[in-house]
Amino acid sequence: MPNPQSRVPAGAMVAASHLSRYPFWYPNGAIRGDLDYDFFGYGISFTGTNVLPASQSLTLPININSDSAFMVLSVAAVVTQTDNTTFLLQRPVLVQLNEGGGARNLFNTQVHMDTIMGTAENPTYWDVPKLLLPNSTLNVALQNLSAVALNVHITFKGFKIFGFQK
Repeated sequence: MPNPQSRVPAGAMVAASHLSRYPFWYPNGAIRGDLDYDFFGYGISFTGTNVLPASQSLTLPININSDSAFMVLSVAAVVTQTDNTTFLLQRPVLVQLNEGGGARNLFNTQVHMDTIMGTAENPTYWDVPKLLLPNSTLNVALQNLSAVALNVHITFKGFKIFGFQK
């Protein structure tokens, strides 16, 4: 069963619209000053011994620090050939993201990278930010649709929320 703390309740959206509070997902404690927050990014690289093999899949974890929760606001990905100098504009990669602690997929099926992850120049901002709890794991599963190995660098950008209580 999904953790209700890790998603934005519909009531919060309605209440926020009535109070003209935007963004509605912003932690109440941060507004009141009870919580500290700071810009942060979690990166993951499918390179070297973890290169994304030709026509295969690979899953790597991102471990969220124990000192804070993390609110994902945007995601950017850079895909290159294994020489790290030939950038691919057409990114032949499928993605599935999974909250390891709850074993909960973020999508009902693998989705094409371009639908959920922007580029370094134009990151994709998620419609509703995703809260990742302290000490949780975000598993990033990629499937290479091409016949050559690829290097993939992904950055989840947002902010840490210090003092967050579950």
